[in-house]
Amino acid sequence: MGTNLKANSPVVVAVDGSPASAAALRWAAAVVADHCELRVVTAHGAPTANVDFLSPVSLHWDMIEDGARAQARAAIIDVLGHDEVEHVVAAGSIEWVLAEQRDASMIVMGTRPRRTFLSRIRPSATNRVTGLVQCTVVSIPCDGGPQPGPAPSTHADELMSA
Repeated sequence: MGTNLKANSPVVVAVDGSPASAAALRWAAAVVADHCELRVVTAHGAPTANVDFLSPVSLHWDMIEDGARAQARAAIIDVLGHDEVEHVVAAGSIEWVLAEQRDASMIVMGTRPRRTFLSRIRPSATNRVTGLVQCTVVSIPCDGGPQPGPAPSTHADELMSA
């Protein structure tokens, strides 16, 4: 595969329920699941201030987390046919939530087409993650999934120019 997967270290897949994240999960399940445990990670927005756990704001964020968990769980079941996989749901940006997965052998992320001018000049989430982690980051195009031929690029910049 070109990458050394660490023993007893999971392959972490970013899943948000989008077609791009489904492609990433499909690729990881087909290519690396036989070698490592999969861990699905989902990020969601979080309150910026300390709130009492019984306040309406706190209850609102609990609903957001529950919604994020349910949406990702549906995607996991759709791709894998079951939900018997470790699933981490955390508040914050996906970049920082993935950076917290320090035991990961590899991080797999789906990429979306970058159609607008601003999206083309700003670094992608995948590109930002590569600057925060020590492991390999694999980018799977939205229409991806396991394809014959070379492994997907590990550099977001190469995908951006495509």
